[in-house]
Amino acid sequence: MVEDVVSRGCLVAPRSRSSAWTLFLAMLTKPEELVGMLSKPGEFVASAYDFAERLLSSQRKFAEGMVEPTKPRVGDPEGAAADKDDAE
Repeated sequence: MVEDVVSRGCLVAPRSRSSAWTLFLAMLTKPEELVGMLSKPGEFVASAYDFAERLLSSQRKFAEGMVEPTKPRVGDPEGAAADKDDAE
């Protein structure tokens, strides 16, 4: 059964918790079968840094986007406060 799961590259939904546990234990008893499924350390580190770069980039875009709408209301002498003085 483990050979079938490894050869297809996906896990089959177990029918019960005991069969899930049995599958897990069977995979642990044959670690040589799992080696091919793991990424190499260099690939793992590169992947982690790529993810971090994308995450920080999206957070920066979000933060910069949130600054723009608040500019006229926070300390901008030519923003909303200046408009109030002109209206009076």
